[in-house]
Amino acid sequence: MGTMTTAIETDDLLNSFHRLSINDQKRVRFKEFHHHDPGKYVSKPAHIFQKSKEVACYTGGKLYINDGNTTNLTILPLLKEDIAALAQSKNTQKSGSFKSKYLGLSLYAGFEDYVFTMSPDMLDSAKPCLDYINEWNRGSKGEKKFGESYRHIIVGPRHHLVELTMALFANDSDYKLVCTVLRGKFIVLSQFDDGSQRNRNEGITLSDRRTRMLCYSGFVICKIWSLNRGIIPSQFFYYGTPIRRGHLATFTCEMDAYNQIENHYTELKCYGPLNMKSSYHKSKLLRTWVQTEVSPDTDVVIGCRNAYDGTLQDITQLSRESLYRKFNNKHQPRAHTNFNYNAQVAVEWSQYAMKAIIRLIEGNLNQKSVLEPQAFVVTVYRGHDIGIRKLKGVPKYAEIPKEFI
Repeated sequence: MGTMTTAIETDDLLNSFHRLSINDQKRVRFKEFHHHDPGKYVSKPAHIFQKSKEVACYTGGKLYINDGNTTNLTILPLLKEDIAALAQSKNTQKSGSFKSKYLGLSLYAGFEDYVFTMSPDMLDSAKPCLDYINEWNRGSKGEKKFGESYRHIIVGPRHHLVELTMALFANDSDYKLVCTVLRGKFIVLSQFDDGSQRNRNEGITLSDRRTRMLCYSGFVICKIWSLNRGIIPSQFFYYGTPIRRGHLATFTCEMDAYNQIENHYTELKCYGPLNMKSSYHKSKLLRTWVQTEVSPDTDVVIGCRNAYDGTLQDITQLSRESLYRKFNNKHQPRAHTNFNYNAQVAVEWSQYAMKAIIRLIEGNLNQKSVLEPQAFVVTVYRGHDIGIRKLKGVPKYAEIPKEFI
């Protein structure tokens, strides 16, 4: 799947959390989180970030700066025209003609011979963001440093923000994230590794055959619906978005395809038949919605596969708004656990958690050696308290380019 990268500016977004207190600088208590009523759905949820913009593309180890005027279509995985046209078509019969040649295809064919070639380290690397920052600094010729007016700059792949947000909607395990502070300014997010590799073996790399088949079907969807790509591309894009006064964030966001008809990015998903009475399926769609929230000019095309043989049964295009209404509407039974998978609550938690992490880091940073790398493990506990523990050094798996250490 393609990967999109985002650079993020911040302003006043989290000022409503001014009462946030930190107990002995090590833990933020969940009782500090004030949120929307999970049983009530807003017509349109707030945004996690005040604004966002694409600033660059990173693919094949090369960085392409966005000039703000045109999108370089030659380096993007483009949606095939019939799939791209689904976003325009309101005619059921016409939509059916766009879908027809794909329906019935086996999404498991070739699975046994497939070799996953992208390393987990590649998916977890902040290098594209840091390369962009270096390039920005070179372009300014020393006149100005990237984000110099901000106290901290959060850097890393989008999926860490997604997992941090979704941690509110799970109470069966702790969620851990490594935050490495560079030069006293850059907060680099990395996946926590407890040494067993269990945390880093996900999706297509798992030993469970069924799980790997389901992940493989998603890769096939990306391949058959888009151009300019192999089965696993490495596309990164950057977005700029505000988080909090005095802080900036830069995320790499994995994107699957670009709709050249509508001029926006598209997430491609492959699911079994969805049942909105199922908490699991609501959680799945909330996660997808949060992914699109980081890069809001994005829609979703979902391939529905047969649960038994993996054949493609249907194709559905959803805007962000229609995706939201699919899992958050008053006609569905309320889930009395996990905050009813309420998207507005998810936005509020994401904002709250980011501010809590920044405050915890500021409270535990050794100011005497502030220019030296300092690493922390941030934990969202089962009860949703957020805690921090300082590490003795920077973990090898944190993927920090040498020039930033």
